[in-house]
Amino acid sequence: MKEEKEKTNKRREKKERNILKLKENGITLIALVITIIVLLILVGVTLSTLSGQDGILTKATTAADKTNKEAIKEKIQLEIFDCYDNNNDFSMDKLQGKLSKKYENVKYYANGSIILPIDKYFAMIKEENGNIVIEVEEKEEKFDLAEEKVIDVVLGNLEDFKNFKESVNNGEDYTGKIIKQTADIDMGGAQNESWTSIGTKAHPFNGTYDGGKHSIKNLYIRSEEQAETIGLFGYNTGTIKNVIIESGTIEANATNVGAICGWNKGGTIERCLNNATISGQSLAVGAICAVTEGGIIKQCCNSSDITITSSEKYACAAGICGCTSSTDSVYSIEECYNTGDITVVESNGHPNCSASGIMSLCYSGRVSSCYNTGTIKLRSECSTDVCPVSAGIVGQFNGAVSALTNCYNAGNIIIETENEKGEKNRIASIIGFFGEIVKTPVSNCFWATGTASKGIGQIVGEQTDTTEEKSVEELKKLTGDELGDAFTSDTIRN
Repeated sequence: MKEEKEKTNKRREKKERNILKLKENGITLIALVITIIVLLILVGVTLSTLSGQDGILTKATTAADKTNKEAIKEKIQLEIFDCYDNNNDFSMDKLQGKLSKKYENVKYYANGSIILPIDKYFAMIKEENGNIVIEVEEKEEKFDLAEEKVIDVVLGNLEDFKNFKESVNNGEDYTGKIIKQTADIDMGGAQNESWTSIGTKAHPFNGTYDGGKHSIKNLYIRSEEQAETIGLFGYNTGTIKNVIIESGTIEANATNVGAICGWNKGGTIERCLNNATISGQSLAVGAICAVTEGGIIKQCCNSSDITITSSEKYACAAGICGCTSSTDSVYSIEECYNTGDITVVESNGHPNCSASGIMSLCYSGRVSSCYNTGTIKLRSECSTDVCPVSAGIVGQFNGAVSALTNCYNAGNIIIETENEKGEKNRIASIIGFFGEIVKTPVSNCFWATGTASKGIGQIVGEQTDTTEEKSVEELKKLTGDELGDAFTSDTIRN
């Protein structure tokens, strides 16, 4: 380790000496050219010979310009050198975070390019076919990036993240702007104060947040008193993508609780992952989003456990999304999965408590290409003849434009109750309750033998159970022909 460090320091010192030499050469060359010009004028050489298109002065200036550009490239290479990890892999995001703190007016583009103003020049840094390319020009326009989107805000640490949150909650909605997370962020866990959500009902986030697939570690949210909506993001009307909550604890007495987002109002949440545990007394809980009001949730997953106790009304919890806000807003959940255990403890005699793997309460929306392998458990004290709802994919399925396609469940569905007379007819592997208003049949949905006694629980109306029971081995053999192309690869971390 010590030898490797010494080698690294020697390589860096060598690069620094090269830069000094380039600068010295540039100065020496200019001084030499000036001396020669003076001597030539004294012996009668004309100015046109000196300064014309092919003149001595023009050639000297071109040579000096080339030397300066090489010096800038060497300087940038030093910055790049420090952005290789122990496995010798380069991180463009790490370079972005480093440059943003060292230089002013740096531009970051969504395609990964960086424009760095340095001295009187502009340097473009980009990855091309696995190589780092540096180009230096006197004018920025020569790089032809006019059509590329500029990243407006770069977040490289917890302080940046907190400042971003405060700006949103104070009224800056970031409409049309891109915010990029360029490094893992450690939130500090319970040793720090509880995290306050990004975006409020009055001031939702409306830009594009790109987590860059960097981790958010040790997220800690605790609500002693009954709050309304909480999560890493509170209210979102924009786009949240590539966010990975690697670890954390959410202990909340809140109406709506999500790890990634509390309330998604017409926004998009894509390629996000949660591994923070959630517990407390709440109304709607979802690891990715508690409530969605329209919008899209795509290619997201939950791998952590959720344990919720019903509040004064009822509780609905799911691995991806708790519920939709109304029957009027059409949403879509696509290519998502849950592997965490979901537990709802019904403690007030309410039969409409619901637990599920993907979505708990579904109105006017589409769920497609999703699966669950987590255990779904409902502990009920309900004394009525109707039991609460529990299912692997969707708890309660209602709405005129609802649709469920290309899904499967391999997680066990369990209900624990002391109510012997209550019918357990709303416990099923795919859907717990199938409403009469649903006009679109369920298609290409499968469930593993032993997870429950049937695919669809209580059916109201003329619909029939079209789900298919298969052994675990048969489920493993399902291909894109049965489930669609979404199941051919894992798109979350790639």
